[in-house]
Amino acid sequence: MADIFDVGQYITERIPNVDKLKLYKLCYFSQGWHLAWTGRPLFQAEFQAWRHGPVSSELRAQTWQVAGTKEPWPVPYVPGGQSDNLSTYEREVVDSIIAFYGGVKSTKLSDLSHGLAWNEVLQEFSQAMISGTPTPRPPLQPAEVLLPNVDLDGDVDEVLATPQAKAIEQDWWETFRILADR
Repeated sequence: MADIFDVGQYITERIPNVDKLKLYKLCYFSQGWHLAWTGRPLFQAEFQAWRHGPVSSELRAQTWQVAGTKEPWPVPYVPGGQSDNLSTYEREVVDSIIAFYGGVKSTKLSDLSHGLAWNEVLQEFSQAMISGTPTPRPPLQPAEVLLPNVDLDGDVDEVLATPQAKAIEQDWWETFRILADR
């Protein structure tokens, strides 16, 4: 499995000197779409609720020293990121995100990441933090439910290339496009 640094590096190769806010948001949307399409995370890094929306503290810490010194703080590369670690399918997911969101200004991407769900989750997490209870996590549907009769222990690219996976992606593509535009 790739990590967030690998995804970030791939984005910097596709969008040279991407500003750091856009980099963070494209990684966030890549994770969300990958989860929606496959039921599995693209990477293990988590996002925190920041003023400008979800941010991976790991990615921020990794890119802080290489980001430009003036706004919009361009990021020429992600230290430690290896885009070659992404599978063909993972690259296609990130390419889809770049195609859909790449031309959108960073501030607009920030606004998009602050939708109704963001506000509800932020309120829920805030209440959990105040009360000291563990932060809630949404349940993920097991891939076995989405892809019956598919050997899920095989290579991810092979699993996602199955007719069942392609059919699910095709069935949901328009829905994801509409949701991404809100």
